[in-house]
Amino acid sequence: MHLYMALLLMLLDCTFSYKILVFSPRLGHSHVNFMGKIADILVEAGHDVVYDRLMESLQMEQYDLGITEHINFCGYAIFRRIGLDSYITAMAINLLEVSSDFFGVNSNPSYVPAVKESSLVLVNNDELLEYPRLISRKIVFIGGIAVPEASPLIEQLMDRSECGAILVSFGTVVKSEDMNHDTKKAFEDITFIWKYENEEEEGDVHSSNIIKRKWIPQNDLLNHRNLLGFVSHCGQNSLMESISAGVPLICMPLFGDQFRNAGTAKNRNVAVVLNKENLTATSLASALRTIIYEESYRKNAQILQKMTRQKPISARERLIRNIEFVVKYGPFDNFNVVGSDLNIFQYFLVDVLSVIVPLVLIAIYISASLTLHLFFSFYSISKIFIRRFFFFLVKN
Repeated sequence: MHLYMALLLMLLDCTFSYKILVFSPRLGHSHVNFMGKIADILVEAGHDVVYDRLMESLQMEQYDLGITEHINFCGYAIFRRIGLDSYITAMAINLLEVSSDFFGVNSNPSYVPAVKESSLVLVNNDELLEYPRLISRKIVFIGGIAVPEASPLIEQLMDRSECGAILVSFGTVVKSEDMNHDTKKAFEDITFIWKYENEEEEGDVHSSNIIKRKWIPQNDLLNHRNLLGFVSHCGQNSLMESISAGVPLICMPLFGDQFRNAGTAKNRNVAVVLNKENLTATSLASALRTIIYEESYRKNAQILQKMTRQKPISARERLIRNIEFVVKYGPFDNFNVVGSDLNIFQYFLVDVLSVIVPLVLIAIYISASLTLHLFFSFYSISKIFIRRFFFFLVKN
């Protein structure tokens, strides 16, 4: 009897969980890490997050919700194919103003409506770091959700730097070994811990105050009390880890969303931004002096750290609550901005301008005609007056 009751209680727990399909495109480690963290949190919340390769199996699973990233449209096609109406878009990068059309890569028109019909958009950014802007209730910020808990450092990387250290890492997409010689030369006289990929040069090759490692515990180092600053390409995950640790940055954006990320950090006065095209030892040294000796940068970073940690609702709780809400009541379109349904003529106000512009042109034409008429009338009257005046003078 007790065994049956135990089994019943276990089954009850299963009945209150949702089946969620997560599609994670392999665009880069940071993207996979972000999507994987969403899946892990939902599993910890008691939901059944599953992946199956076959369409038939996916259709038979009868998922309650789908989650995919907007950069790859394949996820939307899969959801449509298996009849999954409730789905959410996740963005491992910042919420960019530009679209793929801006770069000449036109989106497939058959899937654009599917992207627009996402119930929510999960953005890997914090609203406290975002630029002030108009935004929809559909946008849910869950920045920092992929930042792991910091662990004590086993390898004593910080022992050499009793007065502090600088961490240099350009993420998993950009390799430091691919940087040109002039850029590397800019770092030679600075003590730092450098994520460096070339195994032959791994270790302290050029200088005793340079520590090179093929892999470094980035988040653990960022949370170490001796770390003074972070030189980074300013990828979204690196930015969120730095903000979470309260460490000021030197940003050298290379491509994609990194320029906007660097701009948001600079806007909050927690970063100095350098241009990769004219990077010199002098500019880098100046940036390092700024974040090390100007207390305002570290103070601003620590204030932003406290604000992100003490928000009324954590990113984890916001993620779980919003997803469960969509599963219960979605799909719904009451968060859709009406402007997204406007055609090209309505969007660019062609229908309004087609009325206003002719009226304005007519008004200009009438005004110009009246002005010219008055001018020539005045001119004619003036000629008559002048002629009579001279005639009067000659006569007298």
